Amino acid sequence: MQNENFTAIILSYKRPQNIERICEIILTIPDVIQIIVANNNPSIDLNDFVKIKTPRLILINQRKNFGCVKRYQIAHRQQSNYFLSIDDDLFLSKVQIEYLMQKLIEDSDRPHGFWGQNYKIDRGKIVFEHGIINKDTYVDIINRAYFYTKAHVAELFKLVRLTKTLINDVGPCDDIFLSFSGAKQPLIHHIREYEDCPTSNEQGIAFWLEPGFDSKREAILQRVLEFKRFLDSPN
Repeated sequence: MQNENFTAIILSYKRPQNIERICEIILTIPDVIQIIVANNNPSIDLNDFVKIKTPRLILINQRKNFGCVKRYQIAHRQQSNYFLSIDDDLFLSKVQIEYLMQKLIEDSDRPHGFWGQNYKIDRGKIVFEHGIINKDTYVDIINRAYFYTKAHVAELFKLVRLTKTLINDVGPCDDIFLSFSGAKQPLIHHIREYEDCPTSNEQGIAFWLEPGFDSKREAILQRVLEFKRFLDSPN
């Protein structure tokens, strides 16, 4: 890999037991100079779950749940040009993470990952095609593992502002804003077999199973698409 430094930003919510293992894997990668873990669950102390002692790891116990957009708020304040964020229900290997890091360095005009979804408009309604996984292909939206740049972070917040979306309303739609933050369409890659946490599809834990998840995403995506069409209009 080229000599490029990354900051990893991990959010902890309902799976604090996974965080130490995720951090241990990332810490084996020399080009990740820092891991910042933000605890979105104020009812627990993350120090009870993560016992790793290294200057490369920073744990932040927050006073409230700031949602997934918190990772980009943190990234916005860092000096790194390259970032990675992995959901807390996913265990990628060192080799897989390094591979996706290299893909971002080689093509930094777009966010990269390995899992995504597409959308289509059916009679005026947005319909998602879920679970596009482990393929070398373009997607409309990347999910679960995100490899992105400081420029993408800046564009994400610009898009949130220009679509008149309140930060508190970004909610489960941060990946939509990130996916439209690049100069080019997001790209996912084949990373071979990967490991999921058994709770990734568990009711009461999995964020995507919460009531209103899809409808909120449809509304936000519609807002982003309308804004993008306005920008593309010759008038």
